[in-house]
Amino acid sequence: MIIANNGMVTNVTTVSLADGLASSNNSLMVNGGKLYATCVAFSNSLVNTMQMDSTAEVVLTSFIMTNSNQRLYFNGGTLTIRGAVVSNTFPFVVGDGVNSATLVVPLSGTNIFMDGLVITNGATLAGSGQIAATSTVFGTLSPGVTTGTVGTLVNNGALTFKPAATIKIKLAAYTTPGAGWDLMVVTNGALTLGGTLKPVLMGGFLPTNTQSYMIMTNAGPLGMSGEFLNGGNSALIAAYSNDLIKVMGAFRLVLSNQCVVLNTFLPNSSLQRGTLFKFY
Repeated sequence: MIIANNGMVTNVTTVSLADGLASSNNSLMVNGGKLYATCVAFSNSLVNTMQMDSTAEVVLTSFIMTNSNQRLYFNGGTLTIRGAVVSNTFPFVVGDGVNSATLVVPLSGTNIFMDGLVITNGATLAGSGQIAATSTVFGTLSPGVTTGTVGTLVNNGALTFKPAATIKIKLAAYTTPGAGWDLMVVTNGALTLGGTLKPVLMGGFLPTNTQSYMIMTNAGPLGMSGEFLNGGNSALIAAYSNDLIKVMGAFRLVLSNQCVVLNTFLPNSSLQRGTLFKFY
């Protein structure tokens, strides 16, 4: 089945990528179209595939892929899954390294990637749910909804940010982590920092120099290591407006064994003329 050119398939309970135990070489391709279904499932252990390209939009309640002959080629588009179980001996790879691709884990969702999760260059991991995986980010991490809503994203397993990664943290109000600003939580695995940290001030929000914002934490038992390309402990980190272009001021970065904190915000008017930031 091919869904393309703004075509839409909706109100579907289950999309089964095989008809019977002997059915093989079946494929579901979403290329510029939309699929809204309760579940996509592979009904046998033979070779059957799903592929997403271009501006594909797929929204699923569950996704089950448990055999090495079963593959999802997630080259582009947006995939929203509330509950996935993937154990086909391959890492779950988001993007082809060139085109835009986004994996969204909604609130109350849990996605299990037994063989790891890889967010490639040009791809984004977003949402406010839970992931059970050893995760590696070459692209962008953006907890909450990428269009502007803050949230808490939980990774149960090791999380590593590679040098090319971008960590986009939205701040909208001084309330609590995950409600007023984005929070990334790691459990049962090491948190390895890297890439570029980009705090984004939403809707004209401006923090004060007495406020602290915990934006990442490792809940244990393992700790945190590394630093960001644009700064280590005590560095000044530029904070951006919604457009990610205009610098609104800077935070002082605090790194400990288990958390990343932004504090002592200085608006542009308080920064010394000639203050230098590392931009990547």
